[in-house]
Amino acid sequence: MANDGESPNPGPTYLAAVDEQDSKCMSEFSQWVQQNSTPEVQKAQDAIGAAFWLLNGIATCEGGCRGGDHVPERIIARAASNAKGARILLQMGYYDEALSLIRQIGETANLIGLFVTVDGTFSEWMDEADERRRREKFGPGPVRRRLQEAGRPLPMTGDLYGRLSGLSVHVNPQTAPQSHNEHQLPTLGGHFQEKGALATLGHLCDVVGLTLVVAVMFTGARVDRTKVADLAELLLSFGNKWELEALEEHQSKFQHTEAIERSARRQRATRTLHRLMTQKLDQ
Repeated sequence: MANDGESPNPGPTYLAAVDEQDSKCMSEFSQWVQQNSTPEVQKAQDAIGAAFWLLNGIATCEGGCRGGDHVPERIIARAASNAKGARILLQMGYYDEALSLIRQIGETANLIGLFVTVDGTFSEWMDEADERRRREKFGPGPVRRRLQEAGRPLPMTGDLYGRLSGLSVHVNPQTAPQSHNEHQLPTLGGHFQEKGALATLGHLCDVVGLTLVVAVMFTGARVDRTKVADLAELLLSFGNKWELEALEEHQSKFQHTEAIERSARRQRATRTLHRLMTQKLDQ
């Protein structure tokens, strides 16, 4: 709305109202976790906190510094920051924005997955001086193709990447922001929606668990690797369970049978990746 130069600026009042609503949503989320949700939600919160602590330690060489240029640690730091940002947005009711960051974390996990499972790719990525050519060879699509061609499972599949892109990143005629409610009505964020919270929390558990495993492999971090594998497996179990529940809740919006099949394929790929990674963690 135009300001004629005489009317009071509505900006400060509006921002104060937004901040108040966001704080209210965060309080409602905390109350839901502590009082109204299933015990699994609290366990997922605790597991995410433990994973954040481990990722922070890996990014800051807390368990010992391996020296060098610290490029792997900086990549892990970016993923860890994105994950913490996604959790804040989730608590404030900005589910689509949180899912956008989760997609970005998945891109990073795929890239690290390529580095640790296909020999020579990290050096190739580092040695490519032309940024345009680096993107052509190591963008999200090329990384997924290279993993598939090498017979490696993907931390984030093309199906999920595409769904998150359509839901939370790219605008299309069906765009309906924050429509994670019974009537699928769009909102502007700052409103607690249980379905949105659960689905977003599930995706966050999934991608954080996978990122944690590949981060340990990538950096050789000095951590208890059995505990890392157990924590990742717990996070992945929450992610797969709640993603499937979210699909079932939105069967009128998606082709239900196809959605269930996609989720099942992804769960199989996730289990294969986890088995491969945990085997390497023990080496």
